[in-house]
Amino acid sequence: MPNLNALNVENLIQLVTFDFTAFGDSIRRYTDTSTYEGAAEQFSPVRFQNNDYLPLPFQSGGFQRGGENMVRPSFQIGDYSGALYEILRDMSFAPGAPVTRMMILKEDILSGNPNAVFQTERYVLNRVSKNGFILDMELATHIDFAMRKFPGVVMTTDDFPALNSSLSF
Repeated sequence: MPNLNALNVENLIQLVTFDFTAFGDSIRRYTDTSTYEGAAEQFSPVRFQNNDYLPLPFQSGGFQRGGENMVRPSFQIGDYSGALYEILRDMSFAPGAPVTRMMILKEDILSGNPNAVFQTERYVLNRVSKNGFILDMELATHIDFAMRKFPGVVMTTDDFPALNSSLSF
């Protein structure tokens, strides 16, 4: 049976998917742990739901459930070779690329339980910046107005009479 190196007390594993298909690239899957099996133990992928998640050292922050979140979620990824930065630069840093973050317990990955994900969050890539060897990938929600694709319009009752009505739906 494979062994996972969980780096936190709760044995909570993050599985992150970046979908760059709209930018001519592929879907990239990463995790913050490794199976430590095979020739290159630290690079052995974690298999879950028939997908391989490559181990990548990263930190995440700004994730908040419920209430107003004034800080956008982000990933800080160690990109020591600069390869990930080059890939993102070729895609103009992939604004709006779908990002999925799944949280799962170590024991559920080891048992291969496909229904074990207890938290799935979906975002879009908002901004990428680099500070030395660290990539900061800031995320936004799908309804975040910073990523809007429609023109900003001031809505008035002249154009939208229902704005001032007391209709309830």
